[in-house]
This record gives sequence, structure tokens and C-alpha cells, in this order.
Amino acid sequence: MSYKNISYFNIPIKDKVALSFMSGVLGTLVMYAIGIPLYFLKVSKLIYLIYDVELFVTPHLARTVPGFILGFATGLVVGGGLAFGFKLLIEWTGSDWIWLKSLAYGAIIWFFWVGVVRNFLDITPYLFSDIKTNVILLIQSLIFSFSTTYFMIKLAGSKKQLEIKED
Repeated sequence: MSYKNISYFNIPIKDKVALSFMSGVLGTLVMYAIGIPLYFLKVSKLIYLIYDVELFVTPHLARTVPGFILGFATGLVVGGGLAFGFKLLIEWTGSDWIWLKSLAYGAIIWFFWVGVVRNFLDITPYLFSDIKTNVILLIQSLIFSFSTTYFMIKLAGSKKQLEIKED
């Protein structure tokens, strides 16, 4: 039995919170599927999974199994929240040029999350001297925003459905 036989999967999600959270979680999973191997292959010294949990624990604890689990869960919640912000942006500006808006949103996320938040909260100071990891975090943000937009369109049923304000 395939999932297409189940009628629930053929019904678009109209609730903006549910739509945002589901698409944000799926987008985060895509981002993790690329970022986690880069971390374990030592291409990148940091991924968002670790970055998210370092808000709560020391860098050493973030790199333990419980730290990875907490970071994974935290990242999924953050991804859902960021997707909600993108859904509101599309309601406000419309779905024209949605892919460009998606990439711009991902770049802005990177700027604020990695640049501004890091400086205000004084976390991950070692990133100041690691341009390669910063670029990988930017690419992860772009992958997140692009894949979240894809899932949001699919789960909503169409691009135009994203413009509809559900109260």
C-alpha cells in the first residue's frame, strides 16, 4: 500500500502553523542530510545541529550523543519557526519570485543567526577565524530555505495557496 492510497496525504494543509512546521521540519532534515556528513568528514567544524545546541550547553557537551540529540530536536523546532516567518513573508509579498525570495530569506537567516546572534550571545567565537565553516553554514541556510519552500508548495497544494491568509 503506497502513501498515495491514503486520502490524508492528498489533502493540502491549509493551517499556516501546521504547514510551516511540517515544511520547516522537512527542510531541516534535508539540510541535516547534507550538513551532518560534512561535519563527520571534517569538511566543516560546525553544523546548525551543533550551533543550535550550543545556545544551551558548552561546545564540548554539544558534541556528545545527548548533545546531538538535543541539537537535532532544537533544529527541527527552529526550522519550523523559520518556515513560519517565510510563510508570513509570502502572504505579505505574494508568491511571485518565490525561489529568489527563498534564497534571500536563507541568506538573511544566515546573517542574523550566524553573525548577529553569535556576537550578542558570545557563542562559537572560534567561527571568527573559520571562513570555510561560515560558507558551509551559508550553503546550509540556502539549502534549508530552498527545500522548505519546495515542501511548503507541495504541502499547500500550489504556490498561490501560500498567499492565502488562514486565520
